[in-house]
Amino acid sequence: MPPCFGPPETGDTGAVGGVLVYRLRAELRERWATLLGLVLLVTALGGIVLAATAGARRTSSAYERFLDVANPPELVVSPPGGPGSDTAGFYDALDRLDGVRATRLFAGLPVLPEAGTPSERLTEAFDGIGVIAALDSTPWTEIGRPRVISGRLPRADRADEVMVSHRFAALGDLDVGDHIDVVLSTEEQTGDETSVAPAEAGQPMRLTITGVGVVFDEVVPFSDLNEAGSILATAPLAALVDRTQWNFEGALVDTEPGADVAAITSAIERLGVQDPGGTGGAIFVSDQASSARQVSDAMRPLAVAIGVAAAAVAFVALFVVGQAVARTSREPSSETDALRALGTSTNERVVFTAARAGLVGVGGAIGAVVVAVALSGRFPIGVARVAEPVPGVRVDARVLVIGAAVIVVVTVASSLPAALRRSRAELPQARPSRLAAAAAARGLSPAAVQGVRFAARGGDTRTVPMRSTLLAVTIAITAVLATVTFAESLGKLIDTPSRYGQGWDRLVDAQFGPAPVSRIVERFGMDPAVRGIAAGNYGDVVVNGAPVPAFDLVSIKGQVSVVIDEGRPAQTADEIVLGGETIDRLDVRVGDLVEVDTGEGSRPMRLTGSGVFPRMGQGSFSTTGLGIGAQLGGASLVSFGDFENVPPDYELDGKRYNFVAVDLAAAPSARDREFRELETAAVADEAFAFTRTEQPPTKIRDLDRVRVVPGATAAVLALVGVAALAHLLITSVRERRRELALLQTLGFSRRQLQASVRWQASVVALAALAIGAPLGILLGRAVWTRFADGLYTTAGAETPWIWLSAVLIGSVIVANLVAAPAGRAAARTRLAVVLRDE
Repeated sequence: MPPCFGPPETGDTGAVGGVLVYRLRAELRERWATLLGLVLLVTALGGIVLAATAGARRTSSAYERFLDVANPPELVVSPPGGPGSDTAGFYDALDRLDGVRATRLFAGLPVLPEAGTPSERLTEAFDGIGVIAALDSTPWTEIGRPRVISGRLPRADRADEVMVSHRFAALGDLDVGDHIDVVLSTEEQTGDETSVAPAEAGQPMRLTITGVGVVFDEVVPFSDLNEAGSILATAPLAALVDRTQWNFEGALVDTEPGADVAAITSAIERLGVQDPGGTGGAIFVSDQASSARQVSDAMRPLAVAIGVAAAAVAFVALFVVGQAVARTSREPSSETDALRALGTSTNERVVFTAARAGLVGVGGAIGAVVVAVALSGRFPIGVARVAEPVPGVRVDARVLVIGAAVIVVVTVASSLPAALRRSRAELPQARPSRLAAAAAARGLSPAAVQGVRFAARGGDTRTVPMRSTLLAVTIAITAVLATVTFAESLGKLIDTPSRYGQGWDRLVDAQFGPAPVSRIVERFGMDPAVRGIAAGNYGDVVVNGAPVPAFDLVSIKGQVSVVIDEGRPAQTADEIVLGGETIDRLDVRVGDLVEVDTGEGSRPMRLTGSGVFPRMGQGSFSTTGLGIGAQLGGASLVSFGDFENVPPDYELDGKRYNFVAVDLAAAPSARDREFRELETAAVADEAFAFTRTEQPPTKIRDLDRVRVVPGATAAVLALVGVAALAHLLITSVRERRRELALLQTLGFSRRQLQASVRWQASVVALAALAIGAPLGILLGRAVWTRFADGLYTTAGAETPWIWLSAVLIGSVIVANLVAAPAGRAAARTRLAVVLRDE
């Protein structure tokens, strides 16, 4: 009897239970290092899985929780009549509209960094920056309040205090307490009293940064102006600049809960029609709810990526921990016989094994919870970290409790198969391998036949994990190929503009002003290398009561359009194309008549197609994206902007357009010099135009940030397959020591024993490839198709032929590399040593 057992006292009714308890205590004394190693292994892997799972949940909810703190406006309204117009009546009427709970006025100020000072390094950062001044006595505390990262909001009575957004702070390397020397571009000064002396016209002024924050429309930038960030100022600073010099003005609109935002939008647009003198006859209305949906959609892939990574690590943990616990649970036959002789039943021995594994599971679960809580401060990641209103350590009780329970259950379950096998009185003998017989019949070498036999069955002791290893390797290959198929398809979507709706190569964009349309037609109209030219205007429309970001297109040469998923492009003024997500939200179908209000009254339009939309929009107002937006046929939208003395080159048939799209037949980059010349000419005309080459929507830009995740996941899964195969070969050599020694006695050389192990590894790899390769490709294509449908894009699945070839060839090569150490161990086996050990 092994010395670790103590005999139960005679007549003790709990003798058997005492034996098991005594044995468990002895295990803890004798094998504490092994059990502690298992606990630490479960702690590490389980903690990572729990942290990633909780991190995915935190990432997916970060923006919604940010909105609760920021209270962003439902609408941003700006009258394009220009600063200096008599808009007081418009704002009063806006306040009185049904459904409007509150408004806060703001102004964009013409502020530039002072030249020749240390602030000159901010010149690039100021390119496109918005200096936004609140025009009330409680600036940035109610509607659209920023999340303060550091410092505080500027005081309402100070003209020289500002808060900078996190984006501008990063561009200018700024922090709380820093100063910005600026020049106020103004022609007149007011006499309002402020806490600092009013700056003379064109004279410098020093602004102090009191805080750094996250602004509601800069979490995920969905327009060009959001990219650079902003400076939040106060009413006293605006008072130093004559109102006629403001860049723009407007109002943040907070609506009543449950209010019909579309109806309020239509009412605001009617106010512009009723008061054309004060507002310019048209109103910019940005639907922030639509923008918020785009931001939420953009964050979803990040959360999914973390979840996928958590699942991959969980798969690794399941295999590694399961195999480690199973190996620890395989009792030597002498100890099993001793327990059986002492009167323990099969069930009692299984309970003993489960209890030991349970101790490991409980210890590992506690450790995993501690690790997960410690790592929680690392989440969320990416843009979601910017939105997180309460950064730092966070306890996700649901994930931790459920995860800890799963860890305990999995750990205990991993020990049961080995315990049940060891508890049987006799182990059944394995049947001869038909696959090995077939290999022998085909004249393969003895080493090859033995390797095939090793791969086809687990050995007489049934302790070689053949089936579980083949399953693990097959799953790993399936998952790797599915992942690389998804990654290949994702890369094509991100890198190919036509796949995200951009049906042209270059867009000459004038934003709020007119583009030089006649000049472009004159230069490219007769060029055979130019397939098409179209001009259009930006705008927002209300479709069946829902605000939708929109643009129109007028074909000048050929056919230029967004990518159409179903139907055809809109070509006339009574036709419209909607994005797939917009169609689903409105519950309409291609061919239906929809009511469209372009700001000049509602009228019916025929829905001719479902489209995929690139990023199209003006300034920081709402933009289109993949399945969100509308394209109207003909010149359906009003060209905004009051521009005097516009050269003839900026009109076509008496009409002005905000942008011109050019579709080139080949080598678009070869024509970039001509587009740069157009931009230079626009500057000479005192106008504004720039060329866009790619217009990825917000979702695509965010997907680009996580495109490495599928590749990293594939690498982790490949390591799982390699680890599974290595574990199989090591276990096989150890459990077959007697068999290998007998083969050596019968004349097998060391080289033949090594070859047998390599054949075993190759057969397992080939069997896993035969099942996993086609299954992985099919699974990857199916997952991508479902994912692409959710993005409302027509981008089809790609078959990664290069990766497929690499996996097919690499799997066999890696299998043989992994087999090399095990083969050398097999070659060192000696019969005398084996018999002495047994």
